[in-house]
Amino acid sequence: MAGSTEEVDVVVVGAGVAGLACARHVRERDPSLRVVVVEARDRIGGRIHHTTFSGHHIDLGAMFIHGKHGNAIYELVQSLGLRRLLLDWSGEENGEDVAESMVGGRALSGRRMKQVDRFCDEIEEELGDDEDRVTRLGVTREQAARMPLSAYFDFLAARPELLPGASDLSTWMNVPWLVRYVGAAVIGTEYAAPLDDMSLLHYDDDEENRGGDHLIEPPSYDAVLRHLAEGSRIVLNNVVASVRVQQAREDETQAKVLVTGSAGEFLCNAVVCTVPLSVLKSDSISFSPPLSRNKRAAMEGLGIALLNKIVLEFDRPFWDTEVAYFENMNERSGLMFPAAVNLQWYLHSAPKRKKKLRDVPAVLLFFVGGESARELELLSDEEAVERCLHAVEDMFFGAGSRKNMPHVKQSLVTRWGQEAHSLGSYSYIRIGSDGGVYDAMAIPEADGRVRFAGEATFRQHPSTVHGAYLSGLREAAAVVDMLSK
Repeated sequence: MAGSTEEVDVVVVGAGVAGLACARHVRERDPSLRVVVVEARDRIGGRIHHTTFSGHHIDLGAMFIHGKHGNAIYELVQSLGLRRLLLDWSGEENGEDVAESMVGGRALSGRRMKQVDRFCDEIEEELGDDEDRVTRLGVTREQAARMPLSAYFDFLAARPELLPGASDLSTWMNVPWLVRYVGAAVIGTEYAAPLDDMSLLHYDDDEENRGGDHLIEPPSYDAVLRHLAEGSRIVLNNVVASVRVQQAREDETQAKVLVTGSAGEFLCNAVVCTVPLSVLKSDSISFSPPLSRNKRAAMEGLGIALLNKIVLEFDRPFWDTEVAYFENMNERSGLMFPAAVNLQWYLHSAPKRKKKLRDVPAVLLFFVGGESARELELLSDEEAVERCLHAVEDMFFGAGSRKNMPHVKQSLVTRWGQEAHSLGSYSYIRIGSDGGVYDAMAIPEADGRVRFAGEATFRQHPSTVHGAYLSGLREAAAVVDMLSK
C-alpha cells in the first residue's frame, strides 16, 4: 500500500529471470526468511515477454537457449518437460538442411554456397580467437585493447584477398561487402552492439555456450517464468526510486535498507537489485550511500546492446517451409536485416508436428541489432515494416519484384530501447574494458546489504538467460549465508 512501510528480510528488485530465481532460491534455502519481489511493470519476466500473434505465441524478447552442455536453463527446461528445437546456424540438423543463404531472390547452392561458407567460416573462426585477431591486424595486445572491433572488419574489407577463396568469390559477389555482412550477421545479431564501441581484444571474454542454440516449444520461456515465480510474493507496478542504507539503531546489530517505490516501501536486511544495466546507468534509482567509484567504473566499461524484431505474417508462404533460417546476403538490405527465422517451421515443428502445416500462419521473424536497431527505433512502425519488406523482396523475389509478393496480413515491431524499464537488450564489453567489469558488477555494496544480479553481473555467461538465472542463484546463496550469521 502506498505510503506504508513494511518490514521484510529480503527485497528483490526486478521480476526477471535473475530476480525470480533469486527469490525462489532464498525461500528454498531458508523458508523462514520473508522475501518480496518488487517489479516496475505490470507483469513478470523483464526482457522475456511474449504476445499472441495470429493466434500463436511469439517471443518479443529472449527466445533462445544458448548452448546445451552444462546449461542450467536447458536442464531446467528439460525438467519441466518442454521440448527443445535445435536451430543449427551451420545449416545441418541431423544431416538435414535447415538454413539457406538468399541472394537475388534465390537460395545459394552448390559451388557458390561452398565458396561463401569457406570465406565466412574463415572470418568466424578468427573472430573466436583473440590472438588470431591481434595477429591479423599486426598490432600488440596493448594496442588491440584500445581498438574497436570495427577495426578488424575495416582491415579485412580493405584487404579481402588475404582470406581463402576471395578471388573466386569476387567474380560474382562484392567481397568487401560480404566481410561487412559477417559483422552484421555474426556480431550484429548475437552481440547486438555497435562494432565501433566493442572491444577488439575482449568483446568475447566469456565461456563458450556449447551445444547449439535451441528454441523452446510454446509457451516457451513463459513456462520457465511461471515455475520460478511459483510461491513468491511479487508486487507489480511498483517502480523503485531509491535504495537507502540506514544506520543501525541502538537496539539493532545490523544496518537496514529502505527500498522506496511508487506503490510503497520496504525495510529489509538485504536488497538484491536485478534491474538491467541500462536502468542502473540511467540513475532512475537513487542509492544512498552512492554506488562506489569501482561500481560506476564497471558500469561505464559495459555498453547497452539493442536487438529488435520485426514479425511479418503473409497470406501464404513463398519460401521453403522446411527451412528454419534464412540469411539475407543482398547488398541493399542485408546489413540492416541480416537474417530471418521461419516461424512457420517453428510453430509447426515445436509441438511435434501435431498441427498441419496449412493451419500454421506464414510468419517470418527478422532480427535487427546494434546501430541498425537504433536507427529502426527512429522510424514509425509503417516505415520500419516498409524497410523490412525490401529485405523480403531482395531475399525471395529479387529487387524490383515487389508485385509478386503476397499481401502482409499483419506485422509487429519491437522497441526495447524505448521500453522504460529495459532501455535496451543486454550488455557488451566496451573498448578499454575486459571481462573483469562483469566481476566488478557483481561485487556487493554497503557491507553486503546491497547486492546485484542479472546477466551483466555474470562473467561466464553474460547477455544470456542462463547467465541471469545463475546470477540469481549466486546472490540467493550469499544472502542466506549472510543473514544466517
